[in-house]
Amino acid sequence: MEKLSEVVQAFNPLVGTRIVMVMCSTNNTIDIFHQIRARTLESVFLQWIVILEEDIIADLQVLLREGAQTTIVFRNNSISENTKLTIYNSYIEDHFDVRFQEIGVWRRGQGQLRSPLVPNIFDIYKDFHGRTITGKKVLKGHPVLSLKGIPEYIHILAQKASHLLTQLFKVLPNLHIRLTMPADRKWGGPEADGSISGFIGLVARHEAHVAAGRITMTYERETVTDFTYPHTIENVIIFSPSPDELSRTFAIFSPYSAWVWLLIIMTVALMGPFLTLLNYPIM
Repeated sequence: MEKLSEVVQAFNPLVGTRIVMVMCSTNNTIDIFHQIRARTLESVFLQWIVILEEDIIADLQVLLREGAQTTIVFRNNSISENTKLTIYNSYIEDHFDVRFQEIGVWRRGQGQLRSPLVPNIFDIYKDFHGRTITGKKVLKGHPVLSLKGIPEYIHILAQKASHLLTQLFKVLPNLHIRLTMPADRKWGGPEADGSISGFIGLVARHEAHVAAGRITMTYERETVTDFTYPHTIENVIIFSPSPDELSRTFAIFSPYSAWVWLLIIMTVALMGPFLTLLNYPIM
């Protein structure tokens, strides 16, 4: 299981969605998904394909959380010419419960799928069906997003983050957001004692669904949460003092320092006596 954790957590955004196939005994399959839940190995960049010979779909529904996209291939009878495979994909109900729906069947030489075996993550979240996601409230002292509570709603006074939320509401219909704050008021990340602090911890422990803000993407944080691609890029500018305007009268002397000019003058002054000594006849 440690090896599986390393593979799952070695995220590379350039690779995109990775597929993990589980094909083992019933007990081991259940144990794997117990560990996925305990170690918070859910990721939108992973698609689990599980091969089953026993109907344990109800057991997996209890173990799975949002973020563990799973496809089940269930063999209904013994291996023969009439072997039938039923294929299921996971989906999220209104209250964030994971359920499975049949998407197709396969028999020897023929098969039919009503939806992709590995669904596109953007298709999964095209419609939130009125669900409320919990988001992290930005920390005091970092005014990317400031919030003012009003009885009927939360008025957002914002800069870049409000634009991000506005765009989210446009492209994700039927979406509601509830804002929360980490108790330790930190950006957070994995700690030496094994805990996960700050709002990174809220997301890693599934106490919040998403966190938005200006935060550095580090390897340690990527082992416990998934980062989106950055939506803002801050320019890094190097400043230097602007040169003062020089007098036009002495502009000819500006290319060299005073020491260089002194050496030039000394060289010219000593050139005459030096050449005279070179040409002086030896008696």
